Amino acid sequence: MASYVTAGLIPMIETSFSVSVAVAAQLVTAFTLAYGLGSPVFVALTPPDRQRAGLLVALALFVVANAASALATSFDGLMIWRAVAGIGAGVYLAMGIGA
Repeated sequence: MASYVTAGLIPMIETSFSVSVAVAAQLVTAFTLAYGLGSPVFVALTPPDRQRAGLLVALALFVVANAASALATSFDGLMIWRAVAGIGAGVYLAMGIGA
């Protein structure tokens, strides 16, 4: 669901950053690609005995990235923070299921 929250904000993003709908919609793509491709890598790199710490770090990363997304002043910055939020969400979900 977190990836599609951005979809509802596309008209406002389009206006705020003066980008087309197609470019604004790439924020959803950035989130889901980072979620799907980045999270397995980070989960694999996390030691098995550090799952609790990994969950807390992933949740903190997700919260910070979403706050930074809300405060972003450039579209490029917003795109990067959405991708970082995707990694945090993916790692949290994968580790949470494993725990």
